Amino acid sequence: MTAVLVMGTGKCGSSAVAGALRRLGVWMGDEFVEGRYYPVYEDAEMAGAVERIIRARVEDVALAGNPFEGLVEARRERPVWGFKYPRLIWAIPWLLDLLDDVRIIVVSRNRADTIASCSRSYGLSEERANAWYDCVSGAIGEFVSDWCGPALQVQYETLLKDRRGEVGRLAEFVFGGEVELERIEAAVESIARQSRKSANQQMHKKGSREQGAGSRE
Repeated sequence: MTAVLVMGTGKCGSSAVAGALRRLGVWMGDEFVEGRYYPVYEDAEMAGAVERIIRARVEDVALAGNPFEGLVEARRERPVWGFKYPRLIWAIPWLLDLLDDVRIIVVSRNRADTIASCSRSYGLSEERANAWYDCVSGAIGEFVSDWCGPALQVQYETLLKDRRGEVGRLAEFVFGGEVELERIEAAVESIARQSRKSANQQMHKKGSREQGAGSRE
């Protein structure tokens, strides 16, 4: 059983990577967390375990066992499965305790674009968005520097510019390159489709802001 864990700050393009992995043949889950504008491919059961761990840490209470244990056991029949969740970094030690064969994919995006996207999506001030980015990216960077297993860095901007090349890197990293051409093509198209949805979303938001500004004049 190989586990592929996708990490990133959120608003960094990790959903595009998770969608491509799913089409390459990585089982990402049956029920996903609902995305606001496009599929995010976040396994709802695993996400729930992350949130329970975070809540216990915040409230400083002990957990009765590892929330991931039953979920990981249920996935052992799958040769390759994956999990992507922006808040995974705060619970990853609990998950790694149960896994033997783990591959880490770290997705990053231009800092300014990531922060701007976070501010637009969640209504955060620039100050709070910057603090969020520094906190999460710092924690991920510290984890990766100590990680001795297989890891792949994916830059979102490169993913969009060279979809086929980056899908090839993902296929090589996870499957040793042994992926059917049909799956490769589906993964490439998945990235293109998500890119178009993201662009349309930004255009819609820009138009809404301009309309609102015009109505106040």
